[in-house]
Amino acid sequence: KEKTLNLHKKMAIKFNISNDINKIEVYDTSHFSGKEAIGSYIVASIKGFEKDEYRKYNIKVANTKDDYAMMEEVFNRRLKIKNNLPELVIVDGGKGQLSCVVKVFEQHDVKNINILSVSKGKMRNSNNERFFNKLGEEVYLERTDPVFYYLQRLRDEAHRYAILSHRILRKKNQFKSEIDLIEEVGPKRKKNLLLYFGSLNEIKRANIDNLLKVPSINKKTAEKIFNY
Repeated sequence: KEKTLNLHKKMAIKFNISNDINKIEVYDTSHFSGKEAIGSYIVASIKGFEKDEYRKYNIKVANTKDDYAMMEEVFNRRLKIKNNLPELVIVDGGKGQLSCVVKVFEQHDVKNINILSVSKGKMRNSNNERFFNKLGEEVYLERTDPVFYYLQRLRDEAHRYAILSHRILRKKNQFKSEIDLIEEVGPKRKKNLLLYFGSLNEIKRANIDNLLKVPSINKKTAEKIFNY
């Protein structure tokens, strides 16, 4: 606790933050070619990572390749609940993402929250990070500075959690198929259909008589599947 408290004090000096930093939220987004987009944040305090306070959001914006739109959605949803806000918000990204987040805070009339961003820079490799304060000004940190490594560690944890959340969603969506769109076909009937026919293509080829051979499939449901 003493070590982390000391790091928070040093960070406050580096980024010209006047109030004590007790709680930090670090934000990141993750998607696969615009699909299964996730926005999330991790929470850190002087006690370390507060994993029970981590949160994730399924992104709903139409263009999930637009990093700014995704970040805007995440913060609009986060700021619907204004209690328990942190003293410091860290955004994974450059000046563009930072200005987008600052704008959302202004729209929600949330003041006295310090915001900074961590950008990987041109080479996008570790130890090449650039840091920007709320005004969009770059704050230079030596690579040997403990604050540099602490910010790196916070950003990496946010990145890890975003990727993990994205993978869970992606895996979940892999089990969705056209069958899920058919009325009256729930998880049990879907499972029975796939077990009996072996694949979606075989289900498509099946006639009503074949479908009736599947457990829990009655004539009405068989007709719905066949017509679909």
